[in-house]
Amino acid sequence: MTEPMQAVLTASGPAPGGLHATVEMLEWHYLPDAAPRTPELLWFEHCRPPSSPTGSVRARACVAAAHAIWNAEPVLLMDALSAFAVVRQLGEHNNPPWDLRERRLDALRIMLMRQSKSTAEFMVRGTACQPDPVLQDFHRQWLMEGDVPALLGEIRRQGLDEEQLAAEHRAREAQIDAAAPAASR
Repeated sequence: MTEPMQAVLTASGPAPGGLHATVEMLEWHYLPDAAPRTPELLWFEHCRPPSSPTGSVRARACVAAAHAIWNAEPVLLMDALSAFAVVRQLGEHNNPPWDLRERRLDALRIMLMRQSKSTAEFMVRGTACQPDPVLQDFHRQWLMEGDVPALLGEIRRQGLDEEQLAAEHRAREAQIDAAAPAASR
């Protein structure tokens, strides 16, 4: 997260409890979405095939921009997903380091889904003046460091394995894909 956000959150001290904590978390949670996008993301409008055939100068520039976004500090999940989408469309996703990054993204997606469920439960408990200090700390870390570092930290805190989470995501996607043709009949 930006230094100003870190300064504000640090200066605010320990998180208060109850409804106040819930409202504060909602206010801060959506603020980063209003931040301007990185300049590299503007490249992605021009990176979609067929305007950028694999191996072209433009495609190489797009892959370089995707690397820059992935390596940004902090890397944001939406930006990482956008970068990977472009790399996938250009057919570079099976090459190192993108093959490893794809598994990390899959693990992060599952962790985000789990945290979203926890956040919904937190909101319900918060309105009943029963906040969850662990989840509050997670959200503060999310805001101060970015979503990817916060999710990776939560994976480590819970002692989860990224490869198992990635496999869970792939199994979930396969199940959705298998159900899609049946639903369209």
